[in-house]
Amino acid sequence: MLEYIFYHVDEFCKDFEPNYKKKLLKLGCIKRIRRSKMTLSEILTIIIYYQYSGMKNFKTYYLSINPKDYSYLVSYNRFTEIMQQALFPLSVFCKTYLKKQESKITFIDSTCMQVCHNARIPSNKVFKGCAKRGKTSIGWFYGFKLHIIIDRKGNLLNFAFSKGNVPDNNLKIVEDLTNGISGRMFGDKGYISSKLFKMLYKKGITIITKLKSNMQNKLMNIYDKFILTKRPVVESSINIIKTYFDLCSSRSRSISNFFVQALSSIAAYIFKPQKPSITLPEMFIA
Repeated sequence: MLEYIFYHVDEFCKDFEPNYKKKLLKLGCIKRIRRSKMTLSEILTIIIYYQYSGMKNFKTYYLSINPKDYSYLVSYNRFTEIMQQALFPLSVFCKTYLKKQESKITFIDSTCMQVCHNARIPSNKVFKGCAKRGKTSIGWFYGFKLHIIIDRKGNLLNFAFSKGNVPDNNLKIVEDLTNGISGRMFGDKGYISSKLFKMLYKKGITIITKLKSNMQNKLMNIYDKFILTKRPVVESSINIIKTYFDLCSSRSRSISNFFVQALSSIAAYIFKPQKPSITLPEMFIA
């Protein structure tokens, strides 16, 4: 898996890095380009492969890396500084390797990204002014949200981050997530909104959800009703990203490193060969 990840990351960096540095020079963000002992592809590979190491402490993982696998390894403290510079390249990498929609059936959902325990919210200084309090079916949390769309094979089609107090049916978030997507989209009750339905319908998307207890019952196509029962597949994908790949960590000491870890979880999920999926009869797929 290490060689597989490095190959794809290195191919991406060959195109991305020269253009990115030229852009920085043109904008005046940097005055000169210093040659680094560690290549960008090695830095991104270390960050992503951490999710496959089985370790829950990045320092332990980094200190256990075999130096022979890389051209050069800096100290751990220096690498944590370099990680902040990897935020933008890693985000572009994840967006680049998203799957294109193949079927007309998609699933949408979101999950909380808690940055600290609720009892420590007043003393949290790292995310002050950035993270927000939000509420899920489990309860209140302090942090951010991850919004994702997957297809029936579990492939990630798009993702976005938002503050914790942003609702699932936020028009701006969903509009950005559904760019290039069409067909039938299945979500939970958090996506019930007449404005959202109309906006998506104009884009060629029909969003299908269960009804709330206080809503008037409506007839639903038997095919849509059956596929709606398969909606937990997106929750399984989220569970893998959160638990198996350690989406969010309360140990982060900077906002940028927090999102670097979150993006590394998403990248690791993209590389995962076996993802949660559902098998549907041919007439359901058309």
